[in-house]
Amino acid sequence: GVNFVCEGNLLPLPRTWGEALRSHIGTPLTLAVRPTAMRLTQSGVGMSLRVRGAELLGDQMDLHTLGPGNTPVVARVSSRVDVREGDTIRVSCDPIGTHIFQQGPFGLRVCGNWSETNNAEPSVASAFAAT
Repeated sequence: GVNFVCEGNLLPLPRTWGEALRSHIGTPLTLAVRPTAMRLTQSGVGMSLRVRGAELLGDQMDLHTLGPGNTPVVARVSSRVDVREGDTIRVSCDPIGTHIFQQGPFGLRVCGNWSETNNAEPSVASAFAAT
């Protein structure tokens, strides 16, 4: 399989991204994920985030968190989720709202899929690619 690895976090990626990532194995890449593409998970697979606060949006809320390297990450989840500031949550990422870029201010897209109907800004977590 193809995985994105960062500071002990393991995010499975679609097998179809393997060819595009093959030449980038072991090189720094940037993972960009739309807040709506993040899914809470109980499994050991996914990205660990520390909750800093929540913004209620009706039936949903934006969790303002810190991810790997203390990178700010926003995850949109159901407002029914019981989380508090200081809690650690784990999220997986839906490939539909996920991209991988080369690092740097003008990093080229390596692979990914934006949902054209989703206007939310992506959260970004810098990391290393691995398989």
